[in-house]
Amino acid sequence: MSGDGAVTVVALAVVMAGAGALLGMVYFRALRRTADAVVDGGWSRAVVFTVARIALAVALFAAAARFGPVPLLAAFAGFLAARVLAVRMARREG
Repeated sequence: MSGDGAVTVVALAVVMAGAGALLGMVYFRALRRTADAVVDGGWSRAVVFTVARIALAVALFAAAARFGPVPLLAAFAGFLAARVLAVRMARREG
């Protein structure tokens, strides 16, 4: 791999990590809203939130996978980082 190719992969990995973190924040917020909707009896809203968050996750990870394993792993790492933050925030709330 040439020097330019390595920079491109690293730059793409950084972008995908950010996208994964952003997706994670949206995903786990939607998960919280899904749980709230189930508790409130809003099953139709719960289904919409579930389908939307799964579709977004599949779309991002599929796009990342098209660029190769490094961007895919970076997107997943960003997603997991958002999960850690979401769990910490949930513990503080309750």
